[in-house]
Amino acid sequence: TLFRSAKRVIYYARVEANHRDETAIGAEDILLGLTWEMTSGLADMPPLKDLAIDLRAHMGVPHLPSTIHPYLRERIIPLDSNGKKALAYAAKESDRDRQYWIDCDHLLRGLLRFPNPASDALLHLGITLAQVRDSARSYRLQTPPAPSPPFPRWRWLKRTLHRTRHSWILLLFLLLMILISILLP
Repeated sequence: TLFRSAKRVIYYARVEANHRDETAIGAEDILLGLTWEMTSGLADMPPLKDLAIDLRAHMGVPHLPSTIHPYLRERIIPLDSNGKKALAYAAKESDRDRQYWIDCDHLLRGLLRFPNPASDALLHLGITLAQVRDSARSYRLQTPPAPSPPFPRWRWLKRTLHRTRHSWILLLFLLLMILISILLP
């Protein structure tokens, strides 16, 4: 599950790829999306927003114009292989932290786990995977995350109730099913 800030990063990555008329969202787009969103989720590191110009220069990516409205086209762009790898490694980093969601620091660590243009730019600026992991661990000790949902298997119930606008018939049926499951072992 992507956390809200990580969803915004992917949205900004799509804006970056759209602007350059790319056919897919790559690792460099995800890194540029992180520069838009991530103020600082890491304890001992400067915000990526402050490093955006150096990161763009090292990757050879042009700056967005001051207004993106004429360039914002609505088209669906898939992730390329590096983008998919970054997201998969971000999920592994989230599991490593025993967290239920992927946050911005997991995306950053996912980018640093394999060779790609974004990791090259980060390493050029002296940002390493070990440094980001230590900084994220320090940040989480200072500000502990919200606990995981107690019953993730019941998430479908919440979605169903929301989609049906809390239909009383469905609610009564589900309550009946729960009572039957409790009464009959």
